[in-house]
Amino acid sequence: MTYARFAYVYDELMQDAPYDNWLELMEKHKSEVQPSMQSILDLGCGTGTLTVELGKKGFQLIGLDNSADMLVLASEKSRDARVPIQWLEQDMREIELVEKVDTIVCFCDSLNYITSEEDVQAVFQSVSANLKEEGYFIFDVHSLFKMREIFGDHTFASAEDKTSLIWQCFWEEEEYLIEHQLTFFHQTEELLYERFDETHVQKAYEIEDLCTWLSEAGFKIASISADFEYQEPQEKSERIIITAQKREKNVSKG
Repeated sequence: MTYARFAYVYDELMQDAPYDNWLELMEKHKSEVQPSMQSILDLGCGTGTLTVELGKKGFQLIGLDNSADMLVLASEKSRDARVPIQWLEQDMREIELVEKVDTIVCFCDSLNYITSEEDVQAVFQSVSANLKEEGYFIFDVHSLFKMREIFGDHTFASAEDKTSLIWQCFWEEEEYLIEHQLTFFHQTEELLYERFDETHVQKAYEIEDLCTWLSEAGFKIASISADFEYQEPQEKSERIIITAQKREKNVSKG
């Protein structure tokens, strides 16, 4: 999914996103699981809010997104914060790094925008190819419960300082797909409101399928939790968080 004009209202509408929770998750991971972690690739980094905050913690950051508009805004943030970050406009199914990294993350349900099973498997293979041996892949997805029951066939609305949004959801049970039809009214410099529309599509995935594809890509599951509570997912969990470790290659002895 490539964001268009949405990129320029994204931060205003994401003010309540759980950035502090993601940051805490990564600090906890380094402290308890991967103390040697230094280099991080942030997949689907968007406008770079979390990427920059991780950079402020002293990690070596690469931010990757397929939206040039998002990356323009991300680059401005890192420059203003004086945090050195490499920004890459790439498809997460075909990651190309100069050097492998310690950890790869993909937060904010970015993986739900990959709407075919084959493409999710391609992402996992690409992630594995760009991770150091025994490196970690940490990501979250909207749960099937959230997509079906909370988004469902519902309509939402919000009004921020400069942008108002009407958000209609249409759920397709057979394919586990949800179509988000977004109508924005954005205040221009002339104090007029300009309307624009976008359609985004996301897909829900069963946890068991994600684990199978991770295993096929050379990972072992380190943990599965939900909603930043560090407990196993429940029936009504909304955000599933999976941590997987790249398996060490077997070294043949001869």
